[in-house]
Amino acid sequence: MKVGMWVEFNNTDNGSKERAKLSWISPITGKYLFVNRKGLKVADKTVFALATEMRRGSTIVLEEVPLFDRARRHRGAPEGIASCAGRHGRADRTLVAFP
Repeated sequence: MKVGMWVEFNNTDNGSKERAKLSWISPITGKYLFVNRKGLKVADKTVFALATEMRRGSTIVLEEVPLFDRARRHRGAPEGIASCAGRHGRADRTLVAFP
């Protein structure tokens, strides 16, 4: 994982989900620090704990996909969306889970 990547933590106890960005990796302890959109600490995890959660599916890596690309993938999206994205340049970005 690289700094700046987003993940979604799924709490299996209460079913809640929380998205967080990898903000920093400690060069001393190797811990990964995750923050929310406001920059507040959500979690710090070792690489081993993070790998275990990812294997179990309780933590997933999110992919940054342009909004218009995501809309084009959606079945039934109007054909005009592709040309609209091209005319207006870079679109807003949305985070989606890797399949």
